[in-house]
Amino acid sequence: MAKKRKVVIVDKELTPTVLKNLDSKKGGWFILLFIFILFGLSIYFLPQISAFMDKKFKNNSSSYENTLKPNKDKDNNSDPVEDIKQYPYAGNLIIEEPDFTLDSFKINNNILAISINNKTNNSLNLSNYHYYLQIYNGNNTLLQRIKLDDIIINAKGKTEVNFSLNNTNITYFTFFEITEDEYPNYIPVQNQNQEAILVCRQNDRTINYLLKDNKLYQIEDLIEVNNTVSNYAELYQKYQAQSNSYNQVIGVNSSINIESGKLKFNTYIDLSKNGTENLNDITYPLDTDAKVMYFELVSKGYRCE
Repeated sequence: MAKKRKVVIVDKELTPTVLKNLDSKKGGWFILLFIFILFGLSIYFLPQISAFMDKKFKNNSSSYENTLKPNKDKDNNSDPVEDIKQYPYAGNLIIEEPDFTLDSFKINNNILAISINNKTNNSLNLSNYHYYLQIYNGNNTLLQRIKLDDIIINAKGKTEVNFSLNNTNITYFTFFEITEDEYPNYIPVQNQNQEAILVCRQNDRTINYLLKDNKLYQIEDLIEVNNTVSNYAELYQKYQAQSNSYNQVIGVNSSINIESGKLKFNTYIDLSKNGTENLNDITYPLDTDAKVMYFELVSKGYRCE
């Protein structure tokens, strides 16, 4: 590092400096004549000088702009990007990962069945990871994204999982693990106070994620069941038990109501209270970014906006 020079500021009146005294008695008029001639020539050649300077400026400006544009023909090796492999759909398709394999891909009645084989000597809980299966058609259009979640496989074991499909016109898959930091950004419409609600719906469930500055602070979870469904009594008992359990947690307020022939299971979760972030599979910690809920719930089949 260069040594910084010490600057001394002197608070003293400036002394005027005389460059030259014009002595009219000693040829001063020759100097005045010379100045007038230079002034006249400058005015006469002003258009040519202006054109020259303008051309010079444009050339320099163009060179500067070119330095700001990236060179598309030049590879940037400082930030390598790993290509995601494509797996053409087939019954004998096998996707290999270090700890497990996916095989036996079958589609029947809009249901995708896959076998997962644990290659390790330990139980494998895929909920601890962020593995995603993406489904594409022949036009390279993303049809669906599925997160491999809530799947536990015993050591050296095998299990079959099933996923509902939005579209069975499948050409190929991609399969990858991604961290939350790598999720694409998502910002719902905010009011003037930077508050927003991310609404996610699936079947009879509606989840409201309340956000401040795009960070989560509260969840409102509503499940509605018509009394005409065949297992209404069973669902009523199930949700009543869950409601009683939720109300044991500080920061959670849950209730069961019957309105207009519908069972309404409401749960309000204040995430500022400890222990609420793991209440169920749709809860997230306080200050989770909106992109996390959006990416993961869409992958579970929810419609979010």
